Amino acid sequence: MAVLGLALLGAGTGFGTAPPPAEAAVRAARSTTIVLNNTSDRALVLTNHYLDHGIWTHEPPARIEAGATASWESESNGFMTGTEGSAFFAIDGERGPDLRIHWDNPFYLSNSYSETVPSGYKINRDGGDGNNATATYTFDCNSKMCDGIADEWKQHGVSLDPGDGSGQQFIDLPAMGADVNRPDIFVQVDWMADTSPGNAHSHQFDPAAAKLLVDAFANAPFQRRGATSPGINLHIDAGPGSIMNHATQQTWGGYSRARQLTETASLGTCDGDGSCQNNSRYTWDALDAIKKAPGGFVSSGRAPVFHYAVAAHQLIPGTSWTGISPDGASDLILSLGLQSGQVGDKNQQATDLMHELGHNLGLKHGGFEDLNFKPHYFSVMNYLYSDDGLPHGSDRFVDYSRIATTVDETHLDEASVPASGSGVRYDVKRNCAGSFIAARVDRAGYMDWNCNGSKDPGTVASDVNNDGTKSVRLDGYDDWAHIRLKGGAIGGATVPGLPQPQEIHEPDAQVFQQIQPVDTAAPVTTATADPPPNGAGWNNGDVAVALSATDDLSGVARTEYTLDGGGWTTYTGPVPVTTAGVHTMSYRSVDRAQNTEDAKDLTVRIDRTAPVTTAALGPTPDPAGWITADGHVTLTAVDEPGGSGVASVSYRTSGAQSTPQTTVPGDTAALTITQEGESVITFHARDRAGNQESEKTYTVRLDRTPPRSAFTTASEAIFVAVPAGGPHDDQYVTGTAGDNASGVDHVDVVFTPKVPGPTLVRRAELTCTDGTHRHCTWRVRPPSGLGIHRVTSTATDAAGNVETPPGPGIDVIVVRT
Repeated sequence: MAVLGLALLGAGTGFGTAPPPAEAAVRAARSTTIVLNNTSDRALVLTNHYLDHGIWTHEPPARIEAGATASWESESNGFMTGTEGSAFFAIDGERGPDLRIHWDNPFYLSNSYSETVPSGYKINRDGGDGNNATATYTFDCNSKMCDGIADEWKQHGVSLDPGDGSGQQFIDLPAMGADVNRPDIFVQVDWMADTSPGNAHSHQFDPAAAKLLVDAFANAPFQRRGATSPGINLHIDAGPGSIMNHATQQTWGGYSRARQLTETASLGTCDGDGSCQNNSRYTWDALDAIKKAPGGFVSSGRAPVFHYAVAAHQLIPGTSWTGISPDGASDLILSLGLQSGQVGDKNQQATDLMHELGHNLGLKHGGFEDLNFKPHYFSVMNYLYSDDGLPHGSDRFVDYSRIATTVDETHLDEASVPASGSGVRYDVKRNCAGSFIAARVDRAGYMDWNCNGSKDPGTVASDVNNDGTKSVRLDGYDDWAHIRLKGGAIGGATVPGLPQPQEIHEPDAQVFQQIQPVDTAAPVTTATADPPPNGAGWNNGDVAVALSATDDLSGVARTEYTLDGGGWTTYTGPVPVTTAGVHTMSYRSVDRAQNTEDAKDLTVRIDRTAPVTTAALGPTPDPAGWITADGHVTLTAVDEPGGSGVASVSYRTSGAQSTPQTTVPGDTAALTITQEGESVITFHARDRAGNQESEKTYTVRLDRTPPRSAFTTASEAIFVAVPAGGPHDDQYVTGTAGDNASGVDHVDVVFTPKVPGPTLVRRAELTCTDGTHRHCTWRVRPPSGLGIHRVTSTATDAAGNVETPPGPGIDVIVVRT
């Protein structure tokens, strides 16, 4: 009765007064605390909870992460009552039944507990007795590796009845390479083949593609607790001849259940209008029929262990999807008919299978979401890398993402290249004007987010995934840290029914048209000078250099140049070169894949100044400018220092000697003047840039013939000797003199007496009718000595030629009166 009274007071029924605070803390007559240790690999998500009796002291948490511990409590709240309730938790990311924990702590009788556990998991309880009970649960996978394959199966194999009348089927997992100390994934790949003449081909999975996948999973950074090493054992049964153990090259042989299927034009249909357009959905009837056909995959009993894949020709005629897998299932289809050679190469096959298998393992096209084309999400789940793998130059890799990174499309640092979480720095595909271009970051050393071909300082903004917005947060995803090894039929007890029709969100040819193949070739730039140089490579005026570039794939992002080492400048239009001298323009282009062309050089030579020519004559002319022997003229041209150099010297002559225009290559020309008289040489030089000197002239005066003289005074003429100034002072001996070249310079007259006496030489007074002195007269006074004198004359021309011998003489008589 005392106990009953306390219970009534504690229940707050209104009997008596309210207890003091210390007494209010007394526990109810019955209470149950549930402690749940989640040691599995998946979070538990609360879906429902309720009490049949009692009240909640602490309600179950909304989520219990993998590796975490949580608790909740209920207690009685009535007269002679207990507490009873249930909590339901879904396995995060799985579609199987919920985990249910039920407890009943009655006022009378013993406490009881019950649990409902999804396939692939187990739960253990400890404690739970007494009026105020605590029951501790440990929820875990049913296998050490949490891969849905029981440890006992891996150690001893398992016999399973598929339920289709085939009877027990033994699956020898140890012989197939299952390892209790490492996660295992098994995949069976059936394939279609066409045996018709002229179109025979098989979609059987390529052993080289299988090896790529096996290695990718073996080297994965996936660390399961208690595993002997990181990674996952992937087993691909693609037929008896396919490799089961790549270390020993052992084939599947009799362990294989993969088979060849008859080729069909399509595998599956769509609901609605059947076109797989206008929001219609793909239906799985065709795959389900193949899967459940007698002797097929279901009959093998493998459904709880193996993912099932069909390498088909095509899903729906007129479509180009590369594959599909049901949401949360363990089936998948590869559509290889539109790949190269109707079967695809090893990279295409490997990425297609890994992509669709990734959906089975819980991955989406953006990792945790279906937001696609994230450049920094290095995974075959990403359309950017799902065609033939993750690119690195000409190499391809198949992998899921190893790291979760975030980019801000409004502030992109081009000095920061996205990390891949692996030892390979993959080429980054990002949006460039509506196409996705792979940036060759290993060569460039920076990330050209805005596709302008240069490394911009600070940050830039760009819609790198082409979704129409510039997101402040574009999240990557660590695929390997979040894959679910259990899903669909894996780890289940029964074969799931027909999947629901599914909207298709898989890549197709239209998508891949936006994704450019990796561009490994640099652009090609051509330089053109306007005007072009002459044949000698020179210009004699301003030059404008135009640059044009082409690229075979991704397109030219930027062209740049440097003139005479002045620093790289982005090319925007023809570059003027105006100063004289030899200039070097280096130029190159960068494409949108960040391939940088090796710099090329264009030499521009400008010479604006004409050469200068001088003339030299030999022999040296006399002071009057005349020579008396053949004149040897040398024309020598000199160009300015650093100029193009003299190309030729041209000349012609006129006057006494006439020569047509003559051009002599080089910087000198020589000619000889042989004709007497004045010869005028007209000459100029031209340099290799085409600059022509203004014409100059040089006159050569040649006279090698002596002049001639004669007397006009009659021989034996009589003269009267008179004193100077006398009445007969106007007496003269006269004559003529002529020279057809340089002209008469002077005439000397010699008077020789016929009787002993001195000889007299007098310079005649010369009078010429023209300025050339070619026709002259002369006169000279006779001597004053009496007697007969023999008179001779000797003319000298301007060139110095002396009349030899003297002209014919005369006698003159000098008398006194």
